[in-house]
Amino acid sequence: MKILLVEHNIFSLEQFKKMLGKNAVEGSLISCWDGEEALEITGKEHPDIVIMDIQQPCIDSLVVLKILRNLYDDIYFLFTISPKDYARLEKAISLGINDYLVKPFAESEFITRVKMGLKSKEEKIKATRNTAESVQKSADLFRTIATFSYDWKYWLDPEGNLIFISPSCERITGYGPDEFLNDPGLLEKIVHPDDRAEVITHVHKPLKKDELSPLIFRIIHRSGKERWINHICKPVYDSRGKFLGRISSNQDVTDYKHAEVALLQSETHLSNILKNMIDMIAQIDKEGMIQYLSPSYKNILGYEPEDLLGKSVFEFMHPDDLNRLTTLFFENMEAGVSRRGECRIRHTNGHYLWIESFGNFLYNENNEICGAIIASHDITERKQAAQERDRFFNLSIDMLCIAGLDGFFKELNPAWEKTLGWTNEELTSKPFLEYIHPEDHKATVHVVGTLSEGKVLVNFENRYLCKDGSYRWLSWNAFPLVEENLIFGVARDVTELKQAKEELQKAYWELEKRIKERTAELIDSNEKLLAAEIAEREKAEEALRKSEEHFRQIVELIPSAIIVHSKEKIVFTNSAAANLLDVANPRMLLNKSIVDFAHPEHRETMRQQIQQLIKNDPALNKIEAKFTKTDGTVVDIELTSSPFSYQGKPAIQTIIHNITERKKVEAELKKADKLESIGILAGGIAHDFNNYLATMLGNISLAKVYKDDPAKVYEKLDNIEKATLQAKELTHQLFIFAKGGDPVKKVVDLEDLIQNNTNFALSGSNACCKFFFPKDISPVEVDEVQIGQVINNMIINAVQAMPGGGTIRVKAENVTVGAGKNAYLAPLPEGHYVKISIEDEGVGIPEEYRQKIFDPFFSTKPGGSGLGLAICYAIVKKHGGYIDVHSQVEAGTTFDIYLPASTTTNVSEDTKQEKIIYGRGKILIMEDEESLREVIGDILSLLGYEVGFAGDGTEALVLYKKARDSGQPFDVVLMDLTIPGGMGGEAAIKKLLEIDPGVKAIVSSGYSDNSVLTNYNQYGFKGIVVKPYKIERLSRVLDEVIRG
Repeated sequence: MKILLVEHNIFSLEQFKKMLGKNAVEGSLISCWDGEEALEITGKEHPDIVIMDIQQPCIDSLVVLKILRNLYDDIYFLFTISPKDYARLEKAISLGINDYLVKPFAESEFITRVKMGLKSKEEKIKATRNTAESVQKSADLFRTIATFSYDWKYWLDPEGNLIFISPSCERITGYGPDEFLNDPGLLEKIVHPDDRAEVITHVHKPLKKDELSPLIFRIIHRSGKERWINHICKPVYDSRGKFLGRISSNQDVTDYKHAEVALLQSETHLSNILKNMIDMIAQIDKEGMIQYLSPSYKNILGYEPEDLLGKSVFEFMHPDDLNRLTTLFFENMEAGVSRRGECRIRHTNGHYLWIESFGNFLYNENNEICGAIIASHDITERKQAAQERDRFFNLSIDMLCIAGLDGFFKELNPAWEKTLGWTNEELTSKPFLEYIHPEDHKATVHVVGTLSEGKVLVNFENRYLCKDGSYRWLSWNAFPLVEENLIFGVARDVTELKQAKEELQKAYWELEKRIKERTAELIDSNEKLLAAEIAEREKAEEALRKSEEHFRQIVELIPSAIIVHSKEKIVFTNSAAANLLDVANPRMLLNKSIVDFAHPEHRETMRQQIQQLIKNDPALNKIEAKFTKTDGTVVDIELTSSPFSYQGKPAIQTIIHNITERKKVEAELKKADKLESIGILAGGIAHDFNNYLATMLGNISLAKVYKDDPAKVYEKLDNIEKATLQAKELTHQLFIFAKGGDPVKKVVDLEDLIQNNTNFALSGSNACCKFFFPKDISPVEVDEVQIGQVINNMIINAVQAMPGGGTIRVKAENVTVGAGKNAYLAPLPEGHYVKISIEDEGVGIPEEYRQKIFDPFFSTKPGGSGLGLAICYAIVKKHGGYIDVHSQVEAGTTFDIYLPASTTTNVSEDTKQEKIIYGRGKILIMEDEESLREVIGDILSLLGYEVGFAGDGTEALVLYKKARDSGQPFDVVLMDLTIPGGMGGEAAIKKLLEIDPGVKAIVSSGYSDNSVLTNYNQYGFKGIVVKPYKIERLSRVLDEVIRG
């Protein structure tokens, strides 16, 4: 016996070998590292038993199993799995594994399973030997058995000639055995014309040993009636393996087929009903396993019904609903009653829908519950509407309630506890009359009676007891829902308003009293009374002034800036606002517009937002902007505004916070996050860069050795060139990652952008990446630096989520967002997008963190800034896109990035295959690095040019002027942009243009993101070459500039 061990973990492999050797397991042992090697060894050695871990690094173990099982049906497969592999185990069983072990397992269990496999293989070999003997015996018995069989049987020799037919043929076909034996073509003639070709093909089809070949067809009985035949045939061999022909058994199944047609018609009718139902219908057994799903499940939840058969219905429920629903199901089943239930069910794309279900139990012949039929429908929109209602309910400053006609509160919003001091539990535990002032009981009972009659209540007032013992006046509007015995009410605290009215009424009656008392004296003491009246008025005005002063003092004590703004101007403010805007006195802000202090780039936006707020648009209650103080200083501010009425006119009340320091802190933290990412990449970059240097030095050394062999020298120089270009690409990626500034969008090839940044981020890591790109992927218009940073951050996160290494899968695809049949659902405008998916095999993100991962400063990593994903989210949103995340703990995470597809296909120019262009002319090289200056000079001399050298801009100006004055000017000046300690290219070109406005200059630099390189024409240069460059590139640019 041969045993093949497939295990990529060397420690586990040695443990398996030690256990097999220690327990004296019979058989020769072969081992290999992965599935690819296992396929090769199996082809050579044909092992009897294969022991393989279900997780394989190169070729998936299930692919290996499928290939080997198709080639060798006699190999015994034993898989080792971990608990997280149960989802893959089901697929492995369907592909034909014989047994499996769950890690960790005891040595004794492992040895027992291996010996069971070896024993199974031995028994199979023994059974094969016995089969030949039994075939001979079966052949001898066939004639005897067939003679007395109810079914029609016959035997065809290897040439297809009929050599025996049982008497039952006459009962089934109407023809006797002699008629068939005397007419060799009768077997074929009685077959229905529509089935004859299929029967002939079947009869002549080669059969494997022991293969049973079934076929159902029709014959024409001697009476002319049509009959259905269930035919099965198999080959016959003698004890020496010689082919003796085939024997056939034929059963009349006409009655069964007629019943089957009737049943099919009935099922078709039922299927049409189910297909056209809006609700979802499911049949489950008493354990909750799915036995049937109606087609509407695909329309609502996206699943193909047949894919879910045999799975538990509870597997798709939201974790927060699982315990409640499973308990309800089994309690209902035990009680034999059906109740309506609600829960969240996972859609095939990962999100959850609210489903309402009602079921009826099914009973077997013993009147025992054996399952249930469940009808369900989607109530997600209804639930969302209820959530919106609850949000409004909880955020309202008015006191909202739902009360019963039984005299108890059912539901209260937070404004009740804020106003009265009682908790919701306290208010709902007693009849609401116990909280109402005794004097208001009778009136309250009366209006409740009115409401119970279906009448609406408006502006009813009563007093409610506060927890501190005082009473507050409430003004009520309410309407009833009599059929549900409920009252919906809105109350507003009008205590201060009532007190003001009472004071006003009291003052009015007091004044009325005085008028009546002094009417008689008015004629005699008019002047005295007038003076007293004036004094009374002054006293009232003084009281009002003091009240306003008291309010202002309170507002002045608030450290936040407060501004009341009408439609056009500021009508009230405090000292904090004056301090914020660097104004000496708050009164200096009056009659000015808050827009006047906004930074110019924010003024129009702020003007529009003020108008929207005055129109009571609550969606804009908090905004960020910049203000310019009177001294010219710009500050970052956050405005929280709400609309209200000021002196009977629409206005807004705004609280302003200075967030300049917070913005600085955020900026510093973003820099820290960038440095953190660079720190992570530093090791990998150093690793790759050293590899390139090693490649260059190695090839240089070999070129010296092969100096007398031009072919080998050229080969080594070509290798050095390739390594140099790879190092160039690495530094280019580092420049892109480190670049800041405003976004600059252009149409780019997304495939190159993703691959370059992914490979850059993986530098030095122990993770690998697989890419999946369709040929027709749309281009996108993006800032490649910023989107590159997003890809970098996502890949770094994926690497960190897999500390032990693993595979990252990056996929891009064209998608359509909208309401169409194949459209994606995402919070984006309808249209065409490119979806980038980055999937890892890491630890996953717990449910409680999933909604927070894009929040600034939220991080679960020790020392993490919490800005990486927040920056990614902001960048993608700024590009008109969206980021979504799907994750399962211990099963990995997938980030989906949606970017708008570009309407143009003009992708930025790709690198061209260039050739060397020779020329003539006089070139001045301005380069501070002597070794590089010499190399460039040699290259230009090789190209046919005459060369002059300058170490900086000052020297270049002298040489250029001297050559021009001598009548032998330079045709082109090749200038380095940056000269440490000397005049660089940007300053030198200005001077050269003064000397010669027609100068032809080419700028060169290693800093590919410099603004001079981006807009070189604006600075007076005619061309550009970015270091390092190939001789082909330099020759082409020189040729283009000289030719003009």
